[in-house]
This record gives sequence, C-alpha cells and structure tokens, in this order.
Amino acid sequence: MRYNYLHYIIVVLIYTGLFTQNSYSQKPDYKCILKNDTLTSENTYEFDIYLQRTGPVQFELGGIQFGILYNADILNGGNLTASYVPGSVDASIIASGQQNKLFNTATPGVIKISANLATKGHGSGAIISSKSPGTKVGRLRIINSVPFAPYKANISLNFKLHPYPSKISAYIGSINTEITDSTKYTITLRNSVLSRKR
Repeated sequence: MRYNYLHYIIVVLIYTGLFTQNSYSQKPDYKCILKNDTLTSENTYEFDIYLQRTGPVQFELGGIQFGILYNADILNGGNLTASYVPGSVDASIIASGQQNKLFNTATPGVIKISANLATKGHGSGAIISSKSPGTKVGRLRIINSVPFAPYKANISLNFKLHPYPSKISAYIGSINTEITDSTKYTITLRNSVLSRKR
C-alpha cells in the first residue's frame, strides 16, 4: 500500500514537471512609448514607437498591433495614408518577420496597424531590449493628401474591441500569449497644432 502511494506521488510530480512548465513561466514586463513627434511638411506628421522590457524576464515578441485614434478634423477634406519611415524599424523585428506591414486608414479618426507573427514561432521572435529607449517598433509617418487643417492631432491608443484594439503578445514558455496592459503605454507627444507658417 505504501509503495503504491509513493509511486502515485512520483507519477504526479513527473507529470507536473513535464506538462505544466508554462504555468510556471512569467509574463515579461514592458512599456510602450509614443514620442518624438514632428510635422515634417504641411501634410506629413511623424512620431516614434518604442517597446522596452522593464522587468527581469526575457521578452520574446509574439506580435504587436495598434489602434491609433486621432482628431479627424486634421484631415481638411483629405485622405490619410500611414506607414513606417523606411529604415526606422529595429533590425531584430525585421529579421523575425514581425514588422507591421498593414496600415488601414479607411476610417477617419483611426489608424489600424495589424500584427505580424514570428515567421517560425517560438524561438524566432524579436528579443525586446531593456536598454532605454528600448526596441524601435518604427517611426510612424502619416501623410495627408492635402495640407493638414490647423488642429491638434490628439493621438491616443484604443484598447477596446472597436474601432480596433491595441494589443501585444509575447512567448511565455513556447506559447504566444497576449499580455496587453493599457497602463504600460505612454504618449509623450508634444501634440502641437498641425500647421506650418507660410
């Protein structure tokens, strides 16, 4: 009887060690920062997006997407397009295949930026730097088809399902897991009126 009890305990311990390793893995801590905004021409506005690991747990990126809200009054009757400035995305994100490539600006007041997953899954995601300012996700360039109207862009991030949520995921163990926390996002844009003196 005693032998059966010890055998049962050993089996349970082995099972726990083999099949629940992910339950002991920790989520990486992070911050995402939008900063360094500039009106580069009468119809072009840019700012940087950085992602930085802030805790001791390694951060292997699973994917990152953005729902960026802005004041649609800046459109001045024009049409908006968005993309990252060429050469502005960190090399590790490019190498992992996780660079955002789909930028949807069809709905006035929102820029939808879809996530790209690591090309080979766990082990191939970009490792997010803990060194300030972090890993550069990209410098977002927003171009209007006409000069911007003289209003503030009022850039913010949306975390609700509609019109499009900002989300981030990381590999925890070998599982791509959403770790979005809206309190980890900071916007330090100057948010000046989008108007250039003529």
